[in-house]
Amino acid sequence: LIGLGALQAAWEEFHEMLGHVDVELKRSKGTMRKDLQDSMAGFNASVGSLRSEASRDLPYNGKETVDDALAVLSEWAEKVEAIRVREKALAPGLQVFEIPYSTPTELLEVEKDLENLSTLWQLFADWESAWEQWKSGQFTSLDPDELGNAAAKFKQRVGKLRALKEWGVWGVLDVKVRQFLSTMPLISDLGSPAMRPRHWAALKAEISKDFDETSASFTLERVFE
Repeated sequence: LIGLGALQAAWEEFHEMLGHVDVELKRSKGTMRKDLQDSMAGFNASVGSLRSEASRDLPYNGKETVDDALAVLSEWAEKVEAIRVREKALAPGLQVFEIPYSTPTELLEVEKDLENLSTLWQLFADWESAWEQWKSGQFTSLDPDELGNAAAKFKQRVGKLRALKEWGVWGVLDVKVRQFLSTMPLISDLGSPAMRPRHWAALKAEISKDFDETSASFTLERVFE
């Protein structure tokens, strides 16, 4: 126990200790704030790089296969999720130091592009899947009206994404659907009962190709070829 005579000295020592603690707390707080600022700078730099890489690497142009494009989009979804995890880890420090924060515009842009590209490429995948089913259909059993109606629905879905037409992939898909639709009247005419053997013979001579329009191997894909 401290004697009454030593109380004043102990009190002064206590106050001196508090002063040291206050200095250390301020120093630690300054260090933490500096570390947070450095982390924020690194985070913002990562987001800027992400935006640049996305502009270069995301499947905007439509030159990729559907499978490759969807794989790239899946990888990028993981990258963006990792960035969001980093952002979330910074939140407590920002709250402690009352630092205003909003998600960088570049990150929001990448997320929006990913969302739109995923929608567009999934539609492309649906089109490719439909074509896989249609192309093996034997010419003599084709229903041009049914095919045309199905393709028209795809055209409507593509049209709803017209805001993305500056991207090459939109144009590639739009052309595929439109070319298919423009061919349906020809398919209908070729399937008409009015087509006689002499007409088929004239057509074969015109295109310099021989084929058997009645065979099982004469499919929609063969007609397009």
